[in-house]
Amino acid sequence: MRSLTTEQFGVYARRQIAAADDILGRHGRLRGDLCGCGRLWPCPVVATCVQMREHFLARLALIEATTRLPVVSPGRVQAPAAKAAAWRLGTHECRGEPGTGHRRAGRGRVLDVLRAGLSRVLGPDGRFRIR
Repeated sequence: MRSLTTEQFGVYARRQIAAADDILGRHGRLRGDLCGCGRLWPCPVVATCVQMREHFLARLALIEATTRLPVVSPGRVQAPAAKAAAWRLGTHECRGEPGTGHRRAGRGRVLDVLRAGLSRVLGPDGRFRIR
């Protein structure tokens, strides 16, 4: 028995899938409980072809080439909770014109405010306090 290369197996698997699709096309469900071949539904040929098709689709997915995607570094992303807390506390960074009344705060100020809020809720052991 000889072994197939990846390309040869890809061609073989595609042919098997096409053959299963062809057979399944002729074995559709007809009036009530009859298959297109005259057997009772579900036809054992249909079950076998579906299993064979799924088998070769799974193997083909393993050997086919995938597309490499570029790695994207996210930069400075602020957590949504921290962003919302900073906005409510008035410590968000102003994106508008100077003198609009917004208080500028750096990332450190926002984190300090969040830590202070957490220290009021969390006990010294790190567990939530129940009031």
